[in-house]
Amino acid sequence: MKKVLITGSTGLVGSRIATLWQDKFQLITPKYEDGFDITEKDSLNKILDGLQFDFVLHLAAYTNVDKAEEERELCYNINVVGVRNLFEVCQKKKAGFIYASTAFVFPGKLSENPYTEKSIPDPLGFYGKSKWAGEEIVKGKAAIARFDYPYRFDNFSKKDIFRTIKELLENKVKLKAVEDMKFNPTFIDDIARGLEELINEFSPGIYHLVGKDYTPYDAFRLICKYYDLDLSLVEPISFFEFYQNKAPRPQYNALKQSNLKTRFRSFEEVLAMSLTKS
Repeated sequence: MKKVLITGSTGLVGSRIATLWQDKFQLITPKYEDGFDITEKDSLNKILDGLQFDFVLHLAAYTNVDKAEEERELCYNINVVGVRNLFEVCQKKKAGFIYASTAFVFPGKLSENPYTEKSIPDPLGFYGKSKWAGEEIVKGKAAIARFDYPYRFDNFSKKDIFRTIKELLENKVKLKAVEDMKFNPTFIDDIARGLEELINEFSPGIYHLVGKDYTPYDAFRLICKYYDLDLSLVEPISFFEFYQNKAPRPQYNALKQSNLKTRFRSFEEVLAMSLTKS
């Protein structure tokens, strides 16, 4: 059984993957709270020197898009310095490396949509720039797995876009949903299966592990449809108006799914499935 070290194993994506992989791999899940700090090279080396693993799935990252503009040093240390430190250890140990990246490495131009693995990144905000810098460190020697808006159904402490919107609508809160924007809400269980495929058939390269693209307004409408919630609470709004006082981010940022054996289900498929299993 392959030994896989997962960083960020307590996060939204990592904790779910760790649960799904319990019987598939021998997992190592070091935690920041226990002194595992990828930004501290010396202490990181000491911890990893005593561990044996075949792969690293690097999920830990600074992900706050708006705060990244103000906390650039912190964002850079985690998303760039930390990646370099961790990747250097993996290279010495000859361990495979899977780097979790993001659709935010692209500028989101309608004329370039959808983005493929061959599309050239040109991020707008500092968060996207830091993730692209991380990609450049490992490029050609690791698998770069880009995600977009991952979501899950259980009551995890951090709410994703699905549960945030659903709970607000259940509480009769009026919402504004962007109608001229593209994104790929992606079921974390599908991401886990895609990453499992990348480990079992490891090959350096870029992979888009995403579901079908939607506008936020269409995604919100589907939540209303499948959970019998009041669509009149959802008001369409333009991308420019909604994000005018926030960090720069991509507008039309649909990614084209990579050609893997794993099938990534659409947001509507997963919503329908969730009702049949509830």
